[in-house]
Amino acid sequence: MGGSAGSSAAGRAERRSFAAVFYLRPRVVTVVAYLPTLGGARPVVARMARREAEQVLSSVRVRKRWKAGRRAEALSVRLSGEPLALLLLKIPDVCKVTFFKVLDAVVKEAYRNSEKVRELVSARALGKVGSDGELAEAYIKAWLKASEELELPPDDPDAARVSMFYWKYVWKFGSSAYVVQDPPWC
Repeated sequence: MGGSAGSSAAGRAERRSFAAVFYLRPRVVTVVAYLPTLGGARPVVARMARREAEQVLSSVRVRKRWKAGRRAEALSVRLSGEPLALLLLKIPDVCKVTFFKVLDAVVKEAYRNSEKVRELVSARALGKVGSDGELAEAYIKAWLKASEELELPPDDPDAARVSMFYWKYVWKFGSSAYVVQDPPWC
């Protein structure tokens, strides 16, 4: 029974767009994003400033719009690519509640194509490794080189460097490989 949930999540790995509803108020926006977990899509709720939400919404098409109270408007959208990556970077602890291996490919692609995403991921990596710029750069390089299963060869110099100081982010799995356990965007 447990194997079927994992295999169904793996079958949905090809899906690259996800639904979200933005509840816009004058200053604060509540987002309900339906993101993948091992048991299927589940709602993840986050609050953000309206300015940040408008950054995410600037390049998406609104599917449906309605009034959700006296001072709130709701927008239903499908997110993929850069807008999805920007939203994921705004949700605290998103990797703890989602099947982040599916979302990792989206964030990697957005990192390669978008300067905004690149800046946010770099800032988050720098914060995770204690403001060491070279180590943060090695961490990002290791993450970008990792396979879909987040594995790296045992002779990868960037993975070895990060694993030496922050083994909880890049773990040496015996003598056969390194595994990126916590991508820099998480």
